[in-house]
Amino acid sequence: MNIYKNPDHSSDGYYCLKIDQHELVKYVRANDVSPATIFYVLMFKALSKVLPE
Repeated sequence: MNIYKNPDHSSDGYYCLKIDQHELVKYVRANDVSPATIFYVLMFKALSKVLPE
């Protein structure tokens, strides 16, 4: 079993997340948070929709 797949060759379970750098910086500065915090919140919201338990 190959657990490491190349996302360019298979779309199984891979999604591209693109965030405009300038918009991210503006949001981070306005809310006094780190970019990592924004990433964690986005991942939490996405996983909450996929795994609602």
